[in-house]
Amino acid sequence: MHSLSMLGITKRFGTLVALDRVDLHLRAGEVNALIGENGAGKTTLMRILYGLERADSGIIECDGKKIDIPNPQTAVRLGIGMVQQRLRQFPNMSLLENIVLGAEPSRWGLLDANLARSRLANYCHLLKLEADWSTPLGELPLSTRQKVEILRLLYREAQVLIFDEPTSVLTPQETEELFGIISRLKTEGKTIVYISHKIWEVLRISDWVTVLRKGTLQCTLPTREATAESLTRAMIGEDLQPLRQEGSSIRSKVALEVRNLSVRSAWRELKSVTFIVSQGEIVGVAGIEDSGQQELVQAILGLLTPSQGEIVLDNILLNPLSVSQRRACGLAFIPEDRDREGACLDFSIAENLIATRLHNPPVKRGLFIDWGAVRRLAKDQMRRYSIRAPSVWTSVSQMSGGNVQKVIIARELYRTPKLLLAVHPTRGLDVGATRSVHEQLLALARDGCGVLLISSELEELFALCNRILVMREGHLVGDLKATHATPKIIGSLMLGLEATNG
Repeated sequence: MHSLSMLGITKRFGTLVALDRVDLHLRAGEVNALIGENGAGKTTLMRILYGLERADSGIIECDGKKIDIPNPQTAVRLGIGMVQQRLRQFPNMSLLENIVLGAEPSRWGLLDANLARSRLANYCHLLKLEADWSTPLGELPLSTRQKVEILRLLYREAQVLIFDEPTSVLTPQETEELFGIISRLKTEGKTIVYISHKIWEVLRISDWVTVLRKGTLQCTLPTREATAESLTRAMIGEDLQPLRQEGSSIRSKVALEVRNLSVRSAWRELKSVTFIVSQGEIVGVAGIEDSGQQELVQAILGLLTPSQGEIVLDNILLNPLSVSQRRACGLAFIPEDRDREGACLDFSIAENLIATRLHNPPVKRGLFIDWGAVRRLAKDQMRRYSIRAPSVWTSVSQMSGGNVQKVIIARELYRTPKLLLAVHPTRGLDVGATRSVHEQLLALARDGCGVLLISSELEELFALCNRILVMREGHLVGDLKATHATPKIIGSLMLGLEATNG
């Protein structure tokens, strides 16, 4: 396969036009980036190429010949594979079984594991995968599970590999490793489609870039001719204005106080952590992954019981309270894993938006839910947060990851909380939506809400935070005013080269 073209592709979901006469041309041995805002049609276009959706009109050509792709099985036979944003895997099955499932080499009616491993040896070297073949997949880190998904496609001799937002849940180190894999696949002559909304990734990894906006093709050009400014303008239709920060909104009253907190999880121990978040203050938490951030979050939420210490929200001791009681006290939460913790994928947008206030007006009237009020509330929130979907009753499972994140944020910020616990709140969001979330966090602080922001993006922390806490190996090793901090200082603290307070 030397070239693949999608011509005049149109797709509608009810009244929503997801794609309007879109053209896309792919070439072997190149990385073709497909970018746009959340809901721009990127994933829908690739789901059509992979046979998960059928276009209403338009054709697909392979080396100049028209082809039909009615289902993923046909796509696989044609050499097309897709690493989806939500990995479709079996965590209780072994690494090897997940790779060969459906295409098992057999001997005497049984899986020939030795033959499977020999066929995969070269690909494992290419991906630098080092893991025990018998390990249950659910026990492996997400970056390894992503490699397994790529191996599954290579095992089936895929020539076209589609990556749908592959770095949305990866650490910076894992992202760099993925870039190396993509470069090696390109050298092997594979055709790569890289779906993203992160412009710096596109400029770094791709040869060609195609921009979609609201289902329409804006441009296709060589990446060397693109700039961050020109791509942003094509994605959102205007230049991105600088983030506006007004004067300090910090108040004298404390929103959250954590006193000498120690807690142990299955992976790490949090040790004697003490800090405060004032009303109107945004406090960031930086640190290498698994430095204790997850344990801190779970302790504040009530999912882990501290071995010592106290957590106080607006003068209320949270330690004896349940998760729901803590929410009733004014705690809001934007989780890291939107699919497993943040949303119920099988429920509609409207149902997800009311999930935390089923017993409160206007959702509940008397003994029953007022579904008319729910519909009006959901439509208002969809407009306010630019959630793209055909209806308020659309299942969240049918939406892009970025739009799912918007639903979660809309639900949590419906009424100003006393403290917002935000864990990677812009992960998976495009530049426009990221800017919107940043503005909402700043507005929350101006309204007197305290914000505890856990993020791996130092730029995000410096742009938003009044103070930055640094964690390392379960300890709080730095508490700095953002104006006194630099990336070098924060990086040194994260790596254990320096410790300071100030």
